[in-house]
Amino acid sequence: MRYLLLMLLILLMGCSTGYSQVSADQEVGKMAAGEKIRATWLWNTPIIASEKDQIISFAKENGINLIYLQVNRRVVTPEQYRAFLKSAHAAGIEVHALDGAPDWALGKKQDRLAALVTWVKDYNQSVAEDERFRGVHVDIEPYLLPEWKQDKSAVIRQWLDNVQVLVQQAKADPELATGADLPFWLDTLQVPDDTGAESVSRWMARTFDHVTLMAYRNHAEGPNGILQIVSNKLAEADELGRRIVIGVNIRESTEGDFVTFYKDGYEEMERQIAIVDDRLSGRPSYAGISIHDYQSWRNSVENSR
Repeated sequence: MRYLLLMLLILLMGCSTGYSQVSADQEVGKMAAGEKIRATWLWNTPIIASEKDQIISFAKENGINLIYLQVNRRVVTPEQYRAFLKSAHAAGIEVHALDGAPDWALGKKQDRLAALVTWVKDYNQSVAEDERFRGVHVDIEPYLLPEWKQDKSAVIRQWLDNVQVLVQQAKADPELATGADLPFWLDTLQVPDDTGAESVSRWMARTFDHVTLMAYRNHAEGPNGILQIVSNKLAEADELGRRIVIGVNIRESTEGDFVTFYKDGYEEMERQIAIVDDRLSGRPSYAGISIHDYQSWRNSVENSR
């Protein structure tokens, strides 16, 4: 009962002025220093125990300074997290706790987001400073739910409410960054019942410390290329003084070859990333690149040898 009352209080506080910015005024971690991000997602968490040294070595060789590491509390022990995060920290790599599912956007799953933040905070409090997570990163993607087709506005309302609770809870720790993976087309959707007609992408950009746009295309320039599909979101973030990481994909996909560098290979991916980096280097909102995902990227490198 106390837990439910606490969550209700947090939600009411966040909604008392409508959908508003709830993250800290100053970003934390590498974002705060303005450091160019080169990140990757690591979903298969148990390998941090068996392949710790290989992961860190690959990260150093490829300039990775941020890892979104999925939390797997059932399989990976706190000691294994401690060892990996300590090694990552020593190598100059920041690690954010990653988790999520499409239905985490629904009100009935709000407790899953709260549980993630609670676990990260409890873990961080129990370990040394150089063994801590520096952020919480969610991958929710509610547009994959059947409810999205049935009542999109209702799902968006719940999604935004859940995000507010997540961010407010995380911000009780000023050193814990918040971030999310988002599709590049969220600027086409409006916040429901918002008389100011704010786009969902703008709302997300000002609420999280940073967002990672899943700009999954296998070419930087031209129609429907990475630069084109991220343009509006970067403009929004420029106005807000926020920063955006651009995500590219090298994982095999059933959606078509144009959404991944899987067949093109990592060298072509790097060529296209260099174009993006060069074209956006002067944009204040451009924070860097994230490659999806670690194992696919590493496989591509190893298969090319």
